[in-house]
Amino acid sequence: MGQPPSGELMLAATAAALRLSRGQQASDVARMGAFFTVLGDQMALLAASMDS
Repeated sequence: MGQPPSGELMLAATAAALRLSRGQQASDVARMGAFFTVLGDQMALLAASMDS
């Protein structure tokens, strides 16, 4: 499965962030951002351990 060029991926991430944050309070947006940061970090750690 191919990956889209990085510019398209960044645009998709930005669009998703805007959609998820629409109508939310700043504290909720911050909480979602922290959650997705942890999720991404854990996925990166899992991927690194799979390569070993």
